[in-house]
Amino acid sequence: MSKTKILIVEDEIIIAMDLRARLERMGYEAVELSDVLDISLGSVASHDPDVVLMDIRLGEGMDGISLAGEIRRDLDIPVIFVTAHSDSLTLDRAGRTDPYGYLIKPVKDRELQVAISMAMHKHHTEGQLRKLFHNIPNGVMVLRYDESAHDLIVESVNPAAMKMDGVEEVMVGRPLSAYLMRSVCYDLEGSGCFGLIETVYRVWKTGVSEPYTLTSIRDDSILGWREYFVYRSSKDEVTFVFQDVTERKRLEETLKLRASDMMYSIEHLEALRASLDVALESDLSVAQRISYIADFMAKAVSEPESMSVRIVWEDKEVRNSGFQGMRWIFSRPLFRGRRKIGSVEWGYSKERQDLFEGPFSRKEVDLFESLVQVISHLVEDSMVERELRGRVGILQDVLDSFNVPVLCLDRDGRIVHLNGSMEELLEMGREEVLSLSLDRIPSDIARGLSPVSARVLESGVAEKMRLEEFSVEVRPTLNRGIVSGAMILFPVSGRCCNDIS
Repeated sequence: MSKTKILIVEDEIIIAMDLRARLERMGYEAVELSDVLDISLGSVASHDPDVVLMDIRLGEGMDGISLAGEIRRDLDIPVIFVTAHSDSLTLDRAGRTDPYGYLIKPVKDRELQVAISMAMHKHHTEGQLRKLFHNIPNGVMVLRYDESAHDLIVESVNPAAMKMDGVEEVMVGRPLSAYLMRSVCYDLEGSGCFGLIETVYRVWKTGVSEPYTLTSIRDDSILGWREYFVYRSSKDEVTFVFQDVTERKRLEETLKLRASDMMYSIEHLEALRASLDVALESDLSVAQRISYIADFMAKAVSEPESMSVRIVWEDKEVRNSGFQGMRWIFSRPLFRGRRKIGSVEWGYSKERQDLFEGPFSRKEVDLFESLVQVISHLVEDSMVERELRGRVGILQDVLDSFNVPVLCLDRDGRIVHLNGSMEELLEMGREEVLSLSLDRIPSDIARGLSPVSARVLESGVAEKMRLEEFSVEVRPTLNRGIVSGAMILFPVSGRCCNDIS
């Protein structure tokens, strides 16, 4: 295991040498800067230290506090101040850089060792929290109370939240109400976003954590649901974690309507809820999800050890983990439209007394009927997704064969495809621009098209414009009458257009 490396930034040579000797006796690897007066972020980074011991006054007007702030921000290296200055003004300035320690000269060995250990531990913990913040699949937002604005301001938003909300980092620093109205609050149902804002302020004032469910509505239609958990993370900060539960709620509502006349036992309800959670688990393949549901079906009966389930569709077959065969078979077909695409079969491997239908009770059969619907939706969705991928592939091949530049956007204005001619026009590779919006591409052509494409996505009406020496057309793409994106033909007249025809 490598030693912890300590970089000493001290303009007094004797003090620096003494610190180095003491640190080496403690088992650290200590280095000094050869020329403190010529210190820079580059010279600090070249030593790759784990911790920096920083004097505040470095001679000839140099300020260690400002340098410490740059090291913390740009290099993410913990800084401990070692100084003879302990006046309130210096302490206040140093505190604003969020140092990992502050030691007053002369420093005892034990104080120095404890400060370094605590700085390393704090830096490691903060690093783990940053990784969690950036990689957690749930949305996370941190709000800070701004006394000058008398409002809660967005301090930070993790990537998952920005993806779900469809916003950029430009929203950081805005009031919470402005962020919500930009991302999820188009109209209000009941207390709506105001209810969430009130909840956030109440948690900030009382310190008592609260959950909140928000319904997002546009033009009297429900767009989706969000579940929030709000808690006070510090005196001046409130954090909330949220997830989009739209698909789960819609599936629950569908099953609730279909099963409104059924009475389930507690065990059956738990099996159904567990099956819904598995059905919505996007990280699992369809076959894996169906396999889990088959196990739920087998466990939801009075004698699960002899229960068997088999699900067949196209060229695939899934069985429950304890499959033993079926002496008595109960079967339900899986349909796509009016076409049978598979079947669900279940039964016991031994003889049982006949109940409602064969060896099954009415409650068991009712539960299985609902689970067959869940399985049917999963199978149909997988087939539709496969067909859609095939059609998209064909369309992209056709676009790639055009001799004119073509570019496709999704509903949010992000680039989802461009052909080779467009790559040549933008002088950028496909992998460089995919998923970017036009206004983020360093090209006058792309920036010129950005406002036109935004209008077309909003209005659904095609537009033509003159850009440099070309005539460009931006057309909306529709899915069941709803604007799902836009296609940019560049150009649509002149020599290149003759190539199309």
